[in-house]
Amino acid sequence: MIKTIFGLIRIKNLIIIILTQYFIRFFLIRPILRLNGGDLAMPEGAFALLVLATLLITAAGYIINDYFDIEIDKINKPGNNIIGEKISIPTARFTYFALNLLATGIGFWLAYQVGLTHLGLGVLLIIIMLWYYSVKYKRQLLFGNFVVAIMSAFAIYIVWMFEFFWLMAIPELFADMIAEIQTASMFVLSLTFFAFIVSLIREIVKDMEDVEGDDSGGCNTLPLVVGLQKSKNITAGIVVVAML
Repeated sequence: MIKTIFGLIRIKNLIIIILTQYFIRFFLIRPILRLNGGDLAMPEGAFALLVLATLLITAAGYIINDYFDIEIDKINKPGNNIIGEKISIPTARFTYFALNLLATGIGFWLAYQVGLTHLGLGVLLIIIMLWYYSVKYKRQLLFGNFVVAIMSAFAIYIVWMFEFFWLMAIPELFADMIAEIQTASMFVLSLTFFAFIVSLIREIVKDMEDVEGDDSGGCNTLPLVVGLQKSKNITAGIVVVAML
């Protein structure tokens, strides 16, 4: 049962997210802020909750995506469907809403702690975007690819976003570290853009692998619209951008 749950929420991907967010915090942002004696402002406990919220939203996103792809996955991944076979549909629905409810609560609590309650709406926006991706966007030419790539990249940017606002909540500290903050912003935004490009490549490649099931599901993915060869050429061009 545990193996089934881990498969449903893509546990390996979640571990990568944990490592990525902690590496961004401790091996990119903190060293830059410490250049002239500054340091991180966001407490470790609060950051751990931010990571947890990211994991909950991501896991819920995988669940709702699989939920709406039951028929498509019967073709793309025969015999590997989890929802409807190993886990009941009502259980999947309940788990999806429970994970998102907990993530939303954490998001609003963190936003309240930093004095910007409306930041919690960002968590809701991500959840809504992932829902619409599963229901509609993934079936539209390139739009679904861009949505997933943006969401993937945001997992990096959100680490700096909350740290930035935590620093802003301490005006004297923020003023003393303005140069370091600008440098950190530049590096994190650059890495976020790189993550977006790499995720976009992955999504197009995935579409090339799943043409048969996507076609039966009425999806208008890039390979189905322009063909596999042109999709490969477009992907190669994006790979060059990523390498540069």
